[in-house]
Amino acid sequence: MTLASVEENIRKTIKSITKFEGDIASDAPFLETTSMSSLQTVQLTVALDSAYGIKFGMDPEDFEALESLQKLVELVEKKAVRGLE
Repeated sequence: MTLASVEENIRKTIKSITKFEGDIASDAPFLETTSMSSLQTVQLTVALDSAYGIKFGMDPEDFEALESLQKLVELVEKKAVRGLE
């Protein structure tokens, strides 16, 4: 799985959780762009754990990764234990 496909998978997951139909730019603050609620954010972190084995919230950088889709993809690249083969 390439980083581009990881980004697309995360983008699709965000859209599915939030029912957002617009574009989510890589460098945009997706929490604001999609009006993601705190519950939806938790759903996203559970989806990341399921797909990539990431235990979200263990490090301060985890929360910084929620600033943009690009930062979230970088976190997945750094911490994934599965799904990037």
